[in-house]
Amino acid sequence: MSRTKILTPEVKEIIAYIKDRHKDWSHRMVLQKIPDFSKQVIGRELLDKEIPGHTKVSEYLTKEFKPIQKSVDGLGLDKPWSTISLYRPEYAVYPEALPYVLRVWAKSQMEEMARSDLKGEDEHTDNKLEVPENDWMFRAHVKHGILTIREAIWIGRLIFIFKPTSVEHKPVDIDELWDVAQFFANDERLLQITGGYSDDREILLKYWMNDAILYSHLPPGEPAPDKIAGLAAKLFLAKYPRGYKKGIKSENNEEAPNEGHNRNAERPS
Repeated sequence: MSRTKILTPEVKEIIAYIKDRHKDWSHRMVLQKIPDFSKQVIGRELLDKEIPGHTKVSEYLTKEFKPIQKSVDGLGLDKPWSTISLYRPEYAVYPEALPYVLRVWAKSQMEEMARSDLKGEDEHTDNKLEVPENDWMFRAHVKHGILTIREAIWIGRLIFIFKPTSVEHKPVDIDELWDVAQFFANDERLLQITGGYSDDREILLKYWMNDAILYSHLPPGEPAPDKIAGLAAKLFLAKYPRGYKKGIKSENNEEAPNEGHNRNAERPS
């Protein structure tokens, strides 16, 4: 079977996603895993003719990916968060958001202690904690650990969407807030590694899906969040008829097929 000599932005995204999370994997292993990760990363299976050969993958990882990854690591955004990190202006968090960042930080510390306890009881125990389901549908590369600076910044950006209004009497769902912040933090890092924000409408469609779900979390009174989400689903399904994620509803109130983007899929870090 002949292999393509052109790496599309989607294929680069898949390769970068795999290698960034599996730094010890060889280039050949990354190549072998491209079909397994394609639906999780871009929402669809790649055609055989879209999968590059080993030489092309190695060339991309060596010449493009590796130096950019090193540069992104140098930003320090993926280091563990502490209040003292706020001394750096680029790590700033809105003061109003700091109590929520501290709540997520405390939860991350408790999860880490639970992992340590499990590991101490049995060194062969799989010490990954179960993350409870909620209405956030985009969880494929959400995997809790110690709260990072990048995640804390995203909590500061998102808290004003999840914070109840003065007429609502419900606490902020810290688990959901962390899920969403981690999701966007991971996507941000991947965008930085793969060349930044695109103005390509087809690439933007999957991000508009995420925006539609964020929109649905706004306080009551905003115009027709269901129609906004339905429109985003319709746009994306026009490109990927087999569906993108579980639970997205189209305008006729039918759920999109659950064959596409599965955010509950296990992804090793």
